[in-house]
Amino acid sequence: MANDADLITEEVTIPEEITEEENEQEVISSDQEKESISLPGGKNSKIEAGVSSSFARSETGDVWVWGTGKNVNGEFHQSLYPVQPNQTEIVDQLTSINNDFYVPGIEGRFFASIENPRILPEIVDIKSKYAHTIALAKDGTVWGWGDNTFGQLGNGSSNSVTQTRAIQSKGGQQDTLFEGAVAIDVGLSHTIILKSDGTVWSAGNNDFGQLGDGTNQSRSIPVQVVTDQLSTQLDNVVAISAGKNFNIALKADGTVWSWGENNEGQLGEGTFAGKLHAVQVAMTDDGSSSSTTAIRAGGDHAIVLQSDGSVWAWGDNSCGQVGDGTFENRGIPVQVKGVNSEEYLTNVTEIAAGEKHNLAVHSDSIVSWGGNEEGQLGNGTTMNTPVPVQVVLQNQTFPVKEYYYTKNQLTTVYLTIGTSKYKQTFMYDLNGNVVSEETTQIQ
Repeated sequence: MANDADLITEEVTIPEEITEEENEQEVISSDQEKESISLPGGKNSKIEAGVSSSFARSETGDVWVWGTGKNVNGEFHQSLYPVQPNQTEIVDQLTSINNDFYVPGIEGRFFASIENPRILPEIVDIKSKYAHTIALAKDGTVWGWGDNTFGQLGNGSSNSVTQTRAIQSKGGQQDTLFEGAVAIDVGLSHTIILKSDGTVWSAGNNDFGQLGDGTNQSRSIPVQVVTDQLSTQLDNVVAISAGKNFNIALKADGTVWSWGENNEGQLGEGTFAGKLHAVQVAMTDDGSSSSTTAIRAGGDHAIVLQSDGSVWAWGDNSCGQVGDGTFENRGIPVQVKGVNSEEYLTNVTEIAAGEKHNLAVHSDSIVSWGGNEEGQLGNGTTMNTPVPVQVVLQNQTFPVKEYYYTKNQLTTVYLTIGTSKYKQTFMYDLNGNVVSEETTQIQ
């Protein structure tokens, strides 16, 4: 068989750097060296966390999902990296229902699944984490379906409701309907509702005081949350969030309040004793003028976003969801570390909390930390991490530059993959079929 010297009559010099030549051809190889690319963030990106899944919408409207759950078409997925569901329109809202991924349809319709579309009147929000679902209508009414063992649907009964029929919540009395709602959330078996007057109402299981009415009595009609056992109402609230058996609320003055179960320190007030009424979270006074702008409750932990872009967390830390670099439960807020433990997390514009993991829109990327058994951190592993890591797209290949030199029936290819250079030779017969090939690394 002829060799290179026999067939190539001119010396070929491998370029030190890639330059454009007539016979240069750029290709992408799917089985060569790979690199990780961060999922893009930005101040207009949106994020949401399910029990063990995560969702994001980029500034351009692209939707990504990862972890374990279902996509918008009702298809089960499990992915350690973000993937894109089939999507035909820009999504303004991301919602997790029982760990599935849902988006609002047109004209107020909410599609609970492809097989079973639910049509509700002008729905603006919908919440479900475990066994019951609560929907908020544009007119301020509240609707629910699913498990109702503890009266968590707030309709005056304890009869569960199938997904073929929604039930409207009562308004504090058996013969009235709830009105004036502006926000909703659900826990394991309870529901909380924020009204336009800044008061908070709740219904369902109250074994741990999660209804915040000063008792342990479960309620099938919403009752008002109070700040002490003298029934002073919790007011001036602008945001609410429910954990499994506890809740947090943000007041207009930037203070954070909590009530319910506290065995993991999830109330953030310095003890591990549950509270039947709302108490103020012991936010650390660092001497700055920063105040809380967003709150999110996980399963048994909570995170808050400050006006200076920092993130603080407390409660259950068994999977590192507090983000302080340890696995030790915290009874008061501590500041979340930076990516890979570098300083502290800053420049955050949005946060989300799953049962044991969190997400944050950070500068121009999205980060995550905490539990990762189902791949919900989106970093390509199933390893829990106690500090934020970058959410990355599935490893992408390096561009590969190829240079072709053909003489007679021999083609010599010089290529660069990453920082390595290779030489490939292909011998063809007269019919153009490859009869031999060889690849050697030359740098």
